[in-house]
Formats: sequence, structure tokens, C-alpha cells
Amino acid sequence: MLIVHVAVAAFLAGGQLAILAGGLSNVGWVRNPWFRVVHLGLITFIAGQSMLGRVCPLTQLEQYLRQVAWQPPSQPTITQAWLSHLLFFDAPSWVFTMADCVAAVVILVTWFAVPPTWRSKMRPAIRSVALPQAGSVATGDNVSNS
Repeated sequence: MLIVHVAVAAFLAGGQLAILAGGLSNVGWVRNPWFRVVHLGLITFIAGQSMLGRVCPLTQLEQYLRQVAWQPPSQPTITQAWLSHLLFFDAPSWVFTMADCVAAVVILVTWFAVPPTWRSKMRPAIRSVALPQAGSVATGDNVSNS
């Protein structure tokens, strides 16, 4: 579960940097609505959980899976220790709540500064096609003789 925590943090931070850089350099994929909805939705959920004082659902899931498997929390591997050190540190809970809320506000502001591009599948692009005018006779210039 620690890897998932790190992946979520990397998606949020890396995604935000990509959106800002892509918005400045006009890279189209950073305006993908699915990417942007997931990005904003995830940080909104995290900030909401934090403001309510709830434990992260990934942490709860990890604790539940360990309990079901009759595994006590074990000594972390070296990889787990480093990842944990990067992601978690000792600070009052309000620091994490504030950081989550600030991140949510920054991502929300970015939503409007670099808005997603919504394309409707119901409106396919209309291509310019030269059609014969009503009442005109086809000359047969485009018909091949066999």
C-alpha cells in the first residue's frame, strides 16, 4: 500500500507540474478532461478526508488486510523505509490538513487557468466535401472507363 500512496502523491504533484508546463507550452494532453477530473477529484477527496480528520482509506485498507492475514505490522524493508521517509514525517495534523487544502486550491485555480478541453462525441468534425449542385448534370470526368 505504501507504493500506492507514493504513486498517488507522484500523480498529484507530477500531474500539477505537467499541467502548468503543458499549459505554458500548449501541450494538448494536459487539457484531457478525464485526466483533469481524476486529478481534481482525487485532491478534493484527500483534502476533504483530511479536513474531516479521517484516516486515509489506503492506510485503513492496509491495516485491514494485515489484520485479515494475521500479520502484525512488520519491520519495513529498506525500500519501504525510504518511501515512508519521503512521504510521511512527524508534524502536527493541522500541517497535513493545511498542505492538502492548499494543494486542492492550487489545483482548482489551475483548472480555470489551464481549462480542460471538452469535445463532444456527438458532434463529429464536419469535413468540407464538394457536392454537386441540385439540377446539375454529372459530367463523368471523375468516372474511369474500363
